[in-house]
Amino acid sequence: MEVKHYTDASVILEKYGSWLKEKEMEHNLILGLLGRTNEGYYEGVNCYVVVDEGKPVLFSMMTVPAINLILSEGGVSGLEFLANYLSKNGVELPGVVGPIDAVKRFIDIWHGISDKRFIKAMDQMIYVLTEVNMPNNIEGKWRLAENSEIDTISQMLYDFAVEAMPIAERKTLEKVREGVVKKLDKKRIVCWEVDGVLVSIVVFYFESGMSRINNVYTPVKCRGNGYASALTAAASQYLLDNGSDMCCLYTDASNPTSNSIYQKIGYRFVTDSIQYLKEV
Repeated sequence: MEVKHYTDASVILEKYGSWLKEKEMEHNLILGLLGRTNEGYYEGVNCYVVVDEGKPVLFSMMTVPAINLILSEGGVSGLEFLANYLSKNGVELPGVVGPIDAVKRFIDIWHGISDKRFIKAMDQMIYVLTEVNMPNNIEGKWRLAENSEIDTISQMLYDFAVEAMPIAERKTLEKVREGVVKKLDKKRIVCWEVDGVLVSIVVFYFESGMSRINNVYTPVKCRGNGYASALTAAASQYLLDNGSDMCCLYTDASNPTSNSIYQKIGYRFVTDSIQYLKEV
């Protein structure tokens, strides 16, 4: 076995895209990030692929700037090769996310060869939807977000991160705003509006095969009215109507409210995931 390092998202997709799509639902995060790197959302990408006799065994990647090392399904036999390669080459790992068995095994190996320690940050669940169960009788309507709403949306996404994301992954309000500008330009934020007021937002990433729903957020004072359910359902239907075969999202496994919401509108559980972050 050997580890190959790639930095061109287009080359990576051409060379390994078909292999990743054999388990498209499980690899939706990897495929989505590679696609967004090609669109300029990230400065670059670092992919580390363990190959055996020229065939991929294990795929891993990090965006630039790095947030997490993302591990693919399978390839447990390649984890030791990957960990040793990254350690010997001085690659910094802010966090590790992926299938539970693979991530835990990787962390065990890493703790045996490095003094850098990791702690569990979140248990996650991956859901997929192919048909929407639309909620009824929810006050308001959905629509694409507008450029004039950048400040409101930036604050909402910042509040979402404070509430739902590990500290190490949170960005400043200024950095959040920079991302919102790009997302609004690509028309990738939708909102639920009641009497002209934004009461819920959803970020999505469109792919012809599988689209991703992200950052579902309703301010505390607006909760309990079904806005997030209605908006997530509407956004999912919008993606299906515009050429996506299915929609995918990650949830915090410890949040029964959000998991229940997604299941009621048609999302079904696919697999578990887990995230570890570097100990500080």
